[in-house]
Amino acid sequence: MPGPIYVTTLLDRADVLDWVSTAREGGNSKRKDSALETHALLKFSLADIPAGASLVSATLHYYVERSTPDPTDLIQLYFIEDDSWSSQDSPSPDLYNWPNGGNLITEYPPGSPPGWRTADVLLWLNSEFVNGRKTFSLKWEVLGSGDGSERCASPGAYRSELAPYIEVVYQSVPATNPDLSITRGDITFSPMTPGPNTYVQITAKVRNNGGSTATNVLVRFFDGFPKTDLSNQIDGNQYISSIPGGGGTGIASVQWTAPDAPGYPSLHNIYVQVDPNRNIPFIHEGNKTAFRPFWLFLDYANYFEDFEVPADGRTEHWQRDWEMPLLPSGENPRMAGSDLSRLRNDRLGQPTTSLHLGMDGFSDDGNVFIKRRIPINPGSGPTINLSFWLTNTSSQNVVAMFIGDYEPEVEKDFFLNGVPSVSKWKEYTYQQAIPGTSEASEIWVALGVSITWESQFEYFVDDITITVT
Repeated sequence: MPGPIYVTTLLDRADVLDWVSTAREGGNSKRKDSALETHALLKFSLADIPAGASLVSATLHYYVERSTPDPTDLIQLYFIEDDSWSSQDSPSPDLYNWPNGGNLITEYPPGSPPGWRTADVLLWLNSEFVNGRKTFSLKWEVLGSGDGSERCASPGAYRSELAPYIEVVYQSVPATNPDLSITRGDITFSPMTPGPNTYVQITAKVRNNGGSTATNVLVRFFDGFPKTDLSNQIDGNQYISSIPGGGGTGIASVQWTAPDAPGYPSLHNIYVQVDPNRNIPFIHEGNKTAFRPFWLFLDYANYFEDFEVPADGRTEHWQRDWEMPLLPSGENPRMAGSDLSRLRNDRLGQPTTSLHLGMDGFSDDGNVFIKRRIPINPGSGPTINLSFWLTNTSSQNVVAMFIGDYEPEVEKDFFLNGVPSVSKWKEYTYQQAIPGTSEASEIWVALGVSITWESQFEYFVDDITITVT
């Protein structure tokens, strides 16, 4: 007798064992971040699909966040049979040239607007599964310029809901036990964009794809990753009295008072655990914990950062990033102690704290920068104004700035003002309008320096002002 049809198993970012965000011929240094670019690799774990299952369908979902109208570009997605590669251990040229084996899954032309794409990967994923392999690898290749203009969101996407995932439908072996699961899409909020100190109802839909009814199902909600002492649990334990098998669902919900977030927007990851004490016999353990992020939205039009210490609760929203060639020795360039706060006389001559960026002087290309997110109302078409003060110990490099609805990753994303920075405090400004057609709920603002000369340098940034109009 065949077993039940499992509605979905989502191989999401928690099931991604390894990925390469960027691989370039000759090598480069780039932290693993939000973008899958030219010759990127992605490796999923198949461990949550039970042995003996019969796969019905497998669909890859991936989000194209940026594309180019360059007619010479053609984006191709390949199944990689040899998935012995490692983002940590394989040299960058090897990753760039990792053989695709001719296993083309799909391709799409340049100029397509950003958005979700799907690809049927059943044939290739099933071949790995039936042969007892525990992983499934993919590779993006771009025929043409291959300059990083084509991007897909990675498992590290800053908006986790844009991360690639595979939706698998399968028929299991005959089962009698319950099999509970929850996914990111099963968690909802009302309202979706609450203000501080307001009530939010959080609802979780729990699925039972097993062969029997689950009773007295414990569900816990958390603000952030679940702590063992339950100190960040929301509204105590919740129970679902009964969830029928064969794809039945049950609902649990809590009332939560969104915390105060003075002067700044706040990003929260709401986690839900199902049967955390394992009181219910299960078929397999996968997908019993899920989380969904949302902004505690403050409709402020002005943001200011002076990097004072002790931190005012805002410095943490800035992230450091870089893109530079590898050294001739194959080592990564050294950031020379860059950090987000260091004592330095500010532009008024007062002994205060400014942001510090430094470089060891071995690279003559690339960029070093900081970036952060700002929430906006989708479709509102705002104009973003950026101003900041900067001083440095070298005038060899050029100031770089960015405002946009995707995360900046490489030097070509930035507006380079073409004027070398000066060795005294100077104010720099930049303005950019976000199209009203953009569906983004967040925009990125970044600033830094574009490296043009092999020399050691130290930069100090202070008094960053961002206005949204």
